[in-house]
Amino acid sequence: MENGIFIGDMIEENGKSIKENNMEIKHDIPLGTIVEIITWDEESLEKYGGLRLFVVEYDRDCDNTPLYGLSWDIELIGKTRQKIYDTDHMLTKTLKFANRHNVNRGFSEENLKIIKRKVS
Repeated sequence: MENGIFIGDMIEENGKSIKENNMEIKHDIPLGTIVEIITWDEESLEKYGGLRLFVVEYDRDCDNTPLYGLSWDIELIGKTRQKIYDTDHMLTKTLKFANRHNVNRGFSEENLKIIKRKVS
């Protein structure tokens, strides 16, 4: 059986891997910005068509492509990656767990239309 190659490890013309080159790409949409999800097929149109949310987190996929986490709750900025087990109180654990899952993750910049930029 032949070993596969991870696409992120492929070397590009500049001598760096795809993963290394993608790591140099910065997130261009500021946290707190209101965006509309640009749909890409019939299923996404039904699920996200016209939906506007806040950018609340930055993430990256397996080859370091910048991704965004979106939520209706702007208060989740900077809080979504907290450990949910930093307290012994069960209600607090449950609320933190629920809030972490109020974020829709994995959107690339080309799937987001800026509606109103966060003003610093």
